[in-house]
Amino acid sequence: VQRAAERLGLNDHNEVAEKLGWELNDRRWLRRIWERGLDRPDHRRADHLAQLARLLGVRVGDLWKPEIEVRGTEVVHDPKRW
Repeated sequence: VQRAAERLGLNDHNEVAEKLGWELNDRRWLRRIWERGLDRPDHRRADHLAQLARLLGVRVGDLWKPEIEVRGTEVVHDPKRW
């Protein structure tokens, strides 16, 4: 998650959470996966995983891969954000 976010110019979990409009509990969850990675899918967080994947320009299943290929997103196509 960190590598994919950093490729988009997002340097910490707070920047990602801000882009997603997430509040306190969601930010805590994002901080945990930012620091520790993802263990397994959790049906309670399916919507959050989908939002995160969409922001990063990947599929949800890609979030468990060691190297994520970032697909086209508005961030990737905006040179000011590189």
